Amino acid sequence: MDRPYSILVVDDEPMIRAVLAKGLGRAGHRVAACASPEEAMLAVREGRFDVAILDLEIGRASGRELAKQLHAVVPALRIVFHTGSADEAEVGRAAAEGVVVRKPSDISEVLAGIRRA
Repeated sequence: MDRPYSILVVDDEPMIRAVLAKGLGRAGHRVAACASPEEAMLAVREGRFDVAILDLEIGRASGRELAKQLHAVVPALRIVFHTGSADEAEVGRAAAEGVVVRKPSDISEVLAGIRRA
Protein backbone atom coordinates (compact mmCIF):
# COMPACT_ATOMS: atom_id res chain seq x y z
CA MET A 1 0.00 0.00 0.00
CA ASP A 2 1.09 3.58 -0.64
CA ARG A 3 1.80 5.67 2.41
CA PRO A 4 -1.44 7.04 3.82
CA TYR A 5 -2.35 10.51 2.58
CA SER A 6 -4.70 13.13 3.89
CA ILE A 7 -7.06 13.71 0.97
CA LEU A 8 -9.61 16.44 0.32
CA VAL A 9 -12.40 15.33 -2.05
CA VAL A 10 -14.54 18.08 -3.59
CA ASP A 11 -17.49 17.06 -5.76
CA ASP A 12 -21.03 18.43 -5.91
CA GLU A 13 -22.48 14.98 -6.64
CA PRO A 14 -23.23 13.21 -3.31
CA MET A 15 -22.85 9.69 -4.72
CA ILE A 16 -19.45 10.38 -6.25
CA ARG A 17 -18.25 12.06 -3.04
CA ALA A 18 -19.40 9.09 -0.98
CA VAL A 19 -17.85 6.47 -3.28
CA LEU A 20 -14.52 8.30 -3.40
CA ALA A 21 -14.44 8.85 0.37
CA LYS A 22 -15.29 5.22 1.09
CA GLY A 23 -12.84 3.77 -1.45
CA LEU A 24 -9.97 6.04 -0.44
CA GLY A 25 -10.68 5.35 3.23
CA ARG A 26 -10.59 1.60 2.61
CA ALA A 27 -7.23 2.10 0.90
CA GLY A 28 -5.93 3.53 4.17
CA HIS A 29 -6.15 7.24 3.49
CA ARG A 30 -7.73 9.92 5.68
CA VAL A 31 -10.47 11.65 3.69
CA ALA A 32 -12.53 14.81 4.09
CA ALA A 33 -15.33 15.20 1.55
CA CYS A 34 -16.84 18.57 0.59
CA ALA A 35 -19.72 19.54 -1.69
CA SER A 36 -18.61 23.08 -2.56
CA PRO A 37 -15.58 25.31 -2.98
CA GLU A 38 -16.59 27.18 0.17
CA GLU A 39 -16.56 23.98 2.25
CA ALA A 40 -13.22 23.02 0.70
CA MET A 41 -11.62 26.36 1.62
CA LEU A 42 -12.82 25.98 5.22
CA ALA A 43 -11.50 22.42 5.39
CA VAL A 44 -8.07 23.33 4.03
CA ARG A 45 -7.74 26.22 6.48
CA GLU A 46 -8.63 23.90 9.39
CA GLY A 47 -6.63 20.82 8.40
CA ARG A 48 -3.56 19.55 6.63
CA PHE A 49 -3.99 17.86 3.27
CA ASP A 50 -1.51 16.20 0.93
CA VAL A 51 -3.82 15.83 -2.07
CA ALA A 52 -7.05 17.41 -3.32
CA ILE A 53 -9.32 15.54 -5.71
CA LEU A 54 -11.46 18.17 -7.42
CA ASP A 55 -14.36 17.86 -9.78
CA LEU A 56 -13.49 20.04 -12.77
CA GLU A 57 -17.02 21.48 -12.71
CA ILE A 58 -18.34 21.89 -9.16
CA GLY A 59 -21.85 23.15 -9.81
CA ARG A 60 -21.30 26.57 -11.34
CA ALA A 61 -17.75 26.80 -9.98
CA SER A 62 -14.50 25.86 -11.67
CA GLY A 63 -12.29 23.17 -10.22
CA ARG A 64 -9.30 24.90 -11.79
CA GLU A 65 -10.14 28.15 -10.00
CA LEU A 66 -10.60 26.26 -6.73
CA ALA A 67 -7.17 24.66 -7.24
CA LYS A 68 -5.63 28.15 -7.48
CA GLN A 69 -7.40 29.23 -4.29
CA LEU A 70 -6.29 26.09 -2.46
CA HIS A 71 -2.69 26.57 -3.64
CA ALA A 72 -2.76 30.10 -2.22
CA VAL A 73 -3.32 28.50 1.22
CA VAL A 74 -1.28 25.30 0.73
CA PRO A 75 1.27 25.77 -2.09
CA ALA A 76 2.49 22.14 -1.92
CA LEU A 77 -1.01 20.64 -2.25
CA ARG A 78 -1.10 18.09 -5.06
CA ILE A 79 -4.14 18.30 -7.34
CA VAL A 80 -6.06 15.55 -9.11
CA PHE A 81 -8.95 16.69 -11.31
CA HIS A 82 -11.73 14.09 -11.46
CA THR A 83 -13.98 14.91 -14.38
CA GLY A 84 -16.65 13.72 -16.74
CA SER A 85 -16.37 16.91 -18.81
CA ALA A 86 -16.69 16.64 -22.57
CA ASP A 87 -14.97 20.04 -23.00
CA GLU A 88 -11.62 18.79 -24.27
CA ALA A 89 -10.05 22.26 -24.19
CA GLU A 90 -10.89 22.63 -20.49
CA VAL A 91 -9.64 19.12 -19.74
CA GLY A 92 -6.40 19.96 -21.56
CA ARG A 93 -5.94 23.12 -19.48
CA ALA A 94 -6.59 21.10 -16.31
CA ALA A 95 -4.02 18.48 -17.38
CA ALA A 96 -1.43 21.26 -17.65
CA GLU A 97 -2.17 22.21 -14.00
CA GLY A 98 -2.58 18.79 -12.39
CA VAL A 99 -3.40 15.16 -12.99
CA VAL A 100 -6.71 14.35 -14.71
CA VAL A 101 -8.72 11.20 -14.01
CA ARG A 102 -11.78 10.74 -16.21
CA LYS A 103 -15.22 9.77 -14.87
CA PRO A 104 -16.48 7.16 -14.73
CA SER A 105 -13.50 5.70 -12.94
CA ASP A 106 -12.86 3.04 -10.36
CA ILE A 107 -10.91 3.62 -7.17
CA SER A 108 -7.75 2.05 -8.64
CA GLU A 109 -7.69 4.74 -11.35
CA VAL A 110 -8.09 7.47 -8.73
CA LEU A 111 -5.31 5.93 -6.62
CA ALA A 112 -3.07 5.84 -9.73
CA GLY A 113 -3.87 9.54 -10.27
CA ILE A 114 -2.85 10.29 -6.70
CA ARG A 115 0.47 8.50 -7.25
CA ARG A 116 1.06 10.51 -10.46
CA ALA A 117 0.33 13.79 -8.64
